[in-house]
Amino acid sequence: MIPISYETKIKVLHTKIEYSPYQSIVGLDKSLNDLAEEFRAVFFNAINFKRDIRVGDEISIVYEEKLRSSKRVAPPRIKSAFVNMHGKKYYVFFYKNRYYNHKGQLLKKFELVSPSKAKITSSFSLKRFHPILKKYRAHHGIDYGARRNSKIRSALDGKVVFKGWKGGYGRTIILQHGSHYKTLYAHMNKFSPYIYKNKFVKAGSYIGNVGKTGLATGYHLHFGLYKNGRPINPEGFINHGQFNLVGKKLKKFNAYTSKYKDKMLNASYGIVQDTNVALSEYAF
Repeated sequence: MIPISYETKIKVLHTKIEYSPYQSIVGLDKSLNDLAEEFRAVFFNAINFKRDIRVGDEISIVYEEKLRSSKRVAPPRIKSAFVNMHGKKYYVFFYKNRYYNHKGQLLKKFELVSPSKAKITSSFSLKRFHPILKKYRAHHGIDYGARRNSKIRSALDGKVVFKGWKGGYGRTIILQHGSHYKTLYAHMNKFSPYIYKNKFVKAGSYIGNVGKTGLATGYHLHFGLYKNGRPINPEGFINHGQFNLVGKKLKKFNAYTSKYKDKMLNASYGIVQDTNVALSEYAF
């Protein structure tokens, strides 16, 4: 195992809407298209950006970058975000791998059923050392270190658009979810006998069993999420059985969010690195 060291930076972005949030974010930095996609996704159920947003509305984002040799090795991750929509304020906070509003209520917008009961052993990354190919390459998904033949389940209602062998992914199933999203399940040992191309399946349905087919060193499930053909990090959208925060959990959440609500509200136009707050304050 080759140890990999990363540099982590926290940045604060603030801008005003001219055409759309996406265009306003990438207008500040063209490389932030993944951040712009994530921003639209986390507010999907709270704000209809096409209908409700107006020119001059403001957005602020606190996000994390992981760098190696000054290059990003993973898409920027939103830690908190704020929209001032003609006087009405909306907040989102990434807390314990889930998105919550300012009241500690779990955001329900785009909820994925966990495709495996196993633990996540490898995260989404733009540059990960591949244990077989012995070189750095993108890892467009997350891995679950599951036992051989443990069950794999559909993360969303969807239609089977691919079932078969897919190069280094080995035995693979791809599901289509509406017009924009697809999920991919790779390195499978075998498929469910009830799964076939063009079949519609419900979220949580058994679709196959964990294996190590294709380029895999051990038994695991590789799970990928794609929007309009672009890979996105599914981890923040997976339902791990957590619900709205109450009691002591809510107090801890409030203590965390209070540390930088003012930072988002008082941010200056543009993108600045946050050097005033210790990184541990952003840890979850």
